[in-house]
Amino acid sequence: MYPENTAGNFAGKVAIVTGAASGIGRATVELLHARGASIIAEDRDPGVNALARPGIFPLVGDVAEEGAARLAVATAIEQFGRLDILVNNAGIIINKLEVDMENIHLHRQCLCSRYTDA
Repeated sequence: MYPENTAGNFAGKVAIVTGAASGIGRATVELLHARGASIIAEDRDPGVNALARPGIFPLVGDVAEEGAARLAVATAIEQFGRLDILVNNAGIIINKLEVDMENIHLHRQCLCSRYTDA
């Protein structure tokens, strides 16, 4: 990485960050925004609304639900005209051995990427 080029290296990019209300998700929103990106900050925790400011559009929803995942992608296009980056940070805890997990458990964790037309 070239340190002299890090301040605006996401200028003009649009991201969706799931699980954005706290922890790694919130830090990712702050970093991308500081480096010039516009962000849809999504979380099922209404605390995500505290991130609202120019360039950050909070969205309360659970992207494990298809409707919320579609809305996150549609909101990025509506608010910022495009979508360049998807950070699938939201997590759920499934108390099962991996071999016992059903496809639906894995499918629900990455629904946003299904609606990006990537």
